Amino acid sequence: MSSNTIRGATAADLDRITAIYADAVTHGTASYELEPPDRAEMGERFDSLIAGGFPYL
Repeated sequence: MSSNTIRGATAADLDRITAIYADAVTHGTASYELEPPDRAEMGERFDSLIAGGFPYL
């Protein structure tokens, strides 16, 4: 049996998060974004949420 762990994201995770989200924006229907944000934009979003005390999982 496999085990999954949910943990808070770190800045080291942002390259992979950016790639996963880009695929979701490009091929999915769950986002209202038309173009996937780049790594710099995802970093700004991450920093903003963490500074506001919000979780980023």
